[in-house]
Amino acid sequence: MRKELAMRTMFLACVAVTAATLTGCQSAPAKQGRFSNRIFEDLPTPKDAVYRDNDWESFSYQGDTWRSGRFHFTYRGSEERAVAFFTRTMTDPTYGWTLENEDRRSVGSSKLIFSKSGDRCTVDIDASARSGREDAQLQIYIRVNHRR
Repeated sequence: MRKELAMRTMFLACVAVTAATLTGCQSAPAKQGRFSNRIFEDLPTPKDAVYRDNDWESFSYQGDTWRSGRFHFTYRGSEERAVAFFTRTMTDPTYGWTLENEDRRSVGSSKLIFSKSGDRCTVDIDASARSGREDAQLQIYIRVNHRR
């Protein structure tokens, strides 16, 4: 009885290995890419914005045919000025983005969504951290093909 069970197990293992070999069973290739904290060249930023790349607050990951990134900036200008900059500059032919949606959710919070060649870019502008102080900084988060 034990010998039959061992032979049956061995037979089933051989069948499984043969079937896997014949069907070309392979694991999916891993996405290969480069990880860095450099912003993509087709993303404009206000000249007086400060890029926050300490402790990987900002990062990008890019392969041959795909990319993803999250970039954090602080900015002393107004929310209106930041929104105007991104809607004007991103859609300029130099950068080539198309504005898909502008959401002014509340005072101090704006979200702009752009698209280009299969990429999606979200610009979040947050003034709520100012706490009523005019000298406090806006927080600007730019995400490309990145989910929160």
